[in-house]
Parts: sequence; C-alpha cells; structure tokens
Amino acid sequence: MECVVLKPKQGKLRYPRGDIDNYIKGPLDVMTKAEKFWNDDDQIVELLASKRYCEGDEPCGIHIWFEAIEDQPYKV
Repeated sequence: MECVVLKPKQGKLRYPRGDIDNYIKGPLDVMTKAEKFWNDDDQIVELLASKRYCEGDEPCGIHIWFEAIEDQPYKV
C-alpha cells in the first residue's frame, strides 16, 4: 500500500506526518466491509506500506496491490 499525500505549503518535513498504521487502517477497514477481498483483515499475513508526498502534478491517493495466497494446512 502506498499513501500519496499533498505536501503542505509550509513545512520542512521530508515525509508526511502521522503514524503509518493510521494511514492504512481506513482502507483496510473499507476493503473488509466490501467483502470482496477477505472475510476479516486478520487473514492478512504480510503488509508493506509507505507514505510520501505527491510529486509534481501527481494526484494524491492510496495505491493498493494485493495478492491472495492459497489456504494451506498448518504444519506442526
């Protein structure tokens, strides 16, 4: 998941403020409620997330890539 944020007119930070987990919480909740991706977000086993400012005329937004994995029995 990549969160692309508008840069404030004033500010010297290289990256957007806020905890990354707060950026990803909303989209994951929406995907769970849509019931088209998974039954519950506790099924997510790996997550890579980043946040950055828009570059040039790039629109802000959230880009999500996901891949389903096959259910496999637990090996003990």
